[in-house]
This record gives sequence, structure tokens and C-alpha cells, in this order.
Amino acid sequence: MICKQLDPDDYTFGSFSRLDYGIDVLERKGDFSLMISDEQLDAYRISGEKIRVVRDGLESNDVKGIVLAWDESQVMIRRLNKRVVKLDRNYIYQPFAEPRQGPENI
Repeated sequence: MICKQLDPDDYTFGSFSRLDYGIDVLERKGDFSLMISDEQLDAYRISGEKIRVVRDGLESNDVKGIVLAWDESQVMIRRLNKRVVKLDRNYIYQPFAEPRQGPENI
């Protein structure tokens, strides 16, 4: 784990049951070559800034929320509806306040 230490009772990247923890796992469907850095993820986590995760060309498929934790391949995001999702680090992570930039613009 790269960021803050998680208690065993907190959400982890190990085995879990969606019914027990209320976590959705969203699989990566794109093949983006850019991976967000640990420093940028830590800045988002510390500031608590709302971010947008662009997964494909459709804005309706974006995930909006705040960064909770991450490891080498995944990022844990708390969505606006309080659900926690795990996303691939190869998606596009950008501040929610900025205009959306799709994968074709990067």
C-alpha cells in the first residue's frame, strides 16, 4: 500500500464481499498508456478534492468521487453516493472542477 495505513477493519484490496462492504469493482475497458503517479494520487487524497475518472468516450460512464487509497494497479474511490469502487490506475484522473478531457484528447 502506497498511501496511509489501513486498519484490518477498513476496506482493503484483498478478498471481500460486496454485500459485506458495499464495494463495487469496475473493470477497465480501455487501454490507456498513461498511469497516474503516486504523488498526484497523494495530493488528491490529502486535499480531499473531488475528481473525475474518465473511463471511455462517454461522459455518463465517468466516476466522480474522492481518492481513498491505491496500490500498484488500482485506485479506491469513494463515489458521491458513498459507495466505494476500485478502478484501474491507467484511467484518466482529473479534477472535477476542470472541463472534461476524454481519452482522445490526451
